[in-house]
Amino acid sequence: SGDVKMIQAVYEDDQLYLRMVVYGIIAPSVGDTPAGMENRYYYHWILDTDNDVNSGFNNSEYEGNPTGVDPIGVDVVVMVAWKDGNPGGLEVYDPITEEVFLENFDFAASGDSMEVVIPLEAIGVSEGDTASFSAFQEGASDDWSVDWLEPATLEFAPMSVRPEDKLSTTWANLKVR
Repeated sequence: SGDVKMIQAVYEDDQLYLRMVVYGIIAPSVGDTPAGMENRYYYHWILDTDNDVNSGFNNSEYEGNPTGVDPIGVDVVVMVAWKDGNPGGLEVYDPITEEVFLENFDFAASGDSMEVVIPLEAIGVSEGDTASFSAFQEGASDDWSVDWLEPATLEFAPMSVRPEDKLSTTWANLKVR
């Protein structure tokens, strides 16, 4: 469980909604953890809010290992830590200074998906801005190997979302314009 399959981001009403879908169960209970495996994961969304690959944390390498993805200059990390069937830390922080911008934000997890809600003011962007975003996940059961996704561009502009066929969590509660 836990390898990243897909991420999504939507902006509405000064809130950033981030969604991650994994293979298997995203937030497994202890009972869902196979024998011999550890129930400890870290899920990260990363944002390059100033669109400068030379500022922030360069994601082309992580802990001395190449990531194999196009680099961005990560200015903001949104992290959900999961341990023994419970959240072990919800933080939005600067990866260089480790300054925490926000803790204990809204999140929901069900099946293979997790959603979080982050106020734009916590990440220093506003309507009309653009950012690069990506994600990575690491887990104890596979010796802390890291799954990376290629970055995409996120525009902080209002958009219509049809909530049909979505989980009944934060992601599905987006307003339809």
